[in-house]
Amino acid sequence: MANNLDWMRDLDEPEKYLDKDMKLVFENCGIDTVISLLEGLPSINVYISSASVTKAQKAYIEKHFDGNNQKKLALEIGCSERLVFQTTKEAQKKRHEEVRKKSQANLFNE
Repeated sequence: MANNLDWMRDLDEPEKYLDKDMKLVFENCGIDTVISLLEGLPSINVYISSASVTKAQKAYIEKHFDGNNQKKLALEIGCSERLVFQTTKEAQKKRHEEVRKKSQANLFNE
């Protein structure tokens, strides 16, 4: 694959020459992203997973949960209230476990 695909910008309708997934990338992200992918990841299959978004949503929930804003957070970041509830419950469980481990460590250090 050529190192510099800037010439693709000069095509009248570049989407006519793109196949399947690259056509979707063009339609959703534009020619700059198409060129960047073709230059940076030539001949590589790329799978776009929503798992990264879910991880980011969980981090955002943990940071912004105030004890009574489940609906607001869910609407704000486009997730279910259930995800907010599960995330806050997991975070609370993790904090409880950390406190328990610290108190056990203090017992052994005395």
